[in-house]
Amino acid sequence: MSSLQTFIREETLPVSAAEAFAWHERPGAFERLTPPWERVELVERSGAALQPGSRVTLRTRLGPVAMEWVAEHTEYVAGRMFRDVALSGPFASWDHRHEFLDTPGLDERVGGGDADGAGGAAGAGCTLRDRVKYALPGGMAGRVVAGGLVRRKLAALFAYRQAVTRDDLRFALDHAGAPRLRVLVTGASGLIGRALVPFLTSQGHEVVRLVRGEAGRRSSPQGGAATGEPWWDPVSGEIDLAPAGRIDAVVHLAGAGIADARWTEGRRRVLRDSRVIGTRLLAEALALTALLGATLKDAGGQLTLQAQTEAGIVDLLVADYKGGELRGYVRFDGERLAEQPSLPSLFALFGKGYLAITFDQAMSGERYQGIVPLEGGSLAEAVEHFFVQSEQIPSLIRLAAGAG
Repeated sequence: MSSLQTFIREETLPVSAAEAFAWHERPGAFERLTPPWERVELVERSGAALQPGSRVTLRTRLGPVAMEWVAEHTEYVAGRMFRDVALSGPFASWDHRHEFLDTPGLDERVGGGDADGAGGAAGAGCTLRDRVKYALPGGMAGRVVAGGLVRRKLAALFAYRQAVTRDDLRFALDHAGAPRLRVLVTGASGLIGRALVPFLTSQGHEVVRLVRGEAGRRSSPQGGAATGEPWWDPVSGEIDLAPAGRIDAVVHLAGAGIADARWTEGRRRVLRDSRVIGTRLLAEALALTALLGATLKDAGGQLTLQAQTEAGIVDLLVADYKGGELRGYVRFDGERLAEQPSLPSLFALFGKGYLAITFDQAMSGERYQGIVPLEGGSLAEAVEHFFVQSEQIPSLIRLAAGAG
């Protein structure tokens, strides 16, 4: 009796075979298909995704033993199938065919469209078939000892992979026509970030990672500064977003690790403040600058809001460029901020400092700037105080109140 075994599992998908195949070629698809319970680390990729000759090197564990699994793609038929075989790894032999079979009208049986016909082209649908031929080490003895366990693990693995494929394609179908975004992500290597980034890229979005510190840039596996990645240091508050280019959305996941230490009262405060203070301040500054910039009639001008102090928040700078592009920068003293209450006042954050608002006119080339002391309980109050005191920026404020 041959020691070679065959495992087959099929799943119905709500899109065409070509669309399902294309999803597998996107960045992040491999990571999406790796179950969270599998201790697998992607070590290296080479060659174009799925193309014959391309390879993937993984580091996996069997109990306490770590081993590398090298898989090479050997066949590729666009929109129909691709195949990979193991060159090394835990199996004596591994041959995996991914097959995509169009099934007209299948979407009606798997929820491929809404009742009114929305949600995809009528009749679009396919079957995904995973076919694996494998052999265990040790020949027949290995099959007798571990065959049942391995088969159960394969059943769980491919049930997960195919469910993720189906659900992600359904999500993409439900959001067809939505713009593809360029998303800046902090905390991309954290628990949530490791799941979010592959999901975004496999949905067609572009992710820009904000890496930690200059040391983090040098040691980054992506190459850090050498590849032009934006970086920041949350402790000092320094940040360099210039390499990021255009950003359509920001997902802020950075913060002290929730599993790094016991949740004492002090630790809970660190967890909260590491996520709240800088984010809140920067968000307020962005909103204020956008609002002020929107009131200006000088197309192509630039409005800049800047605060400099001697307390926890050392420097805050937000600019509204022509075309409505916003950029922000905040630098803070982590040790001083740690001494403040969880919801510090403006004075606690800034201490003695000043607020400057500068307007560079595009049409006349003139610059107006007003500088006033920072006063008030919030950044909004400080801006209100600015308009009361400053005589440098011509402004007209109308206040209106009505019932209801």
